[in-house]
Amino acid sequence: MTRTASATGVSIFRSLVTVLAVTGLLLAGCASTNEIRTDASSDGLRAELGGLLLSNLMVLSAGESQPGTVLGAVANHGEGVATVSIGLEDATSPASFEVPEGATLLLGPEDQRVRVQDMPQPPGAVVSLRIISDRDGQIVRRVPVLDATLDYYEGLVPTSSPTS
Repeated sequence: MTRTASATGVSIFRSLVTVLAVTGLLLAGCASTNEIRTDASSDGLRAELGGLLLSNLMVLSAGESQPGTVLGAVANHGEGVATVSIGLEDATSPASFEVPEGATLLLGPEDQRVRVQDMPQPPGAVVSLRIISDRDGQIVRRVPVLDATLDYYEGLVPTSSPTS
């Protein structure tokens, strides 16, 4: 009987090891089928509007009720020139510019300027930008408001009210 009990114990141990191994493989298999979506690292937002790809959109500002500037890029993957307008969601006169077919236009104080007169939110918050394309329609996206806390934005944050 001792021999049978020992054989039974070994059999139970082997069964337990087999069950744990199969469970581990099944759980590892589940992890490999999970879809992981990766986006380019950036501080801003990515958005698509028809044939336009907007990358790293954000607004730089020193503070609430201070002027701001939109930073990012607009790539035109559609056919023909696109006229694009960008401003706060309730802006009455957003900034407008053209993006040639196949081109990428950088937005910022050293590139295509898109100024915001008075920021409704402080750095660390988000604001709604309306992006309008003459051929692709319009979207509204919430983008982050940042200041010069990060060194690479120093010198890009507007310091006085815009004149245009």
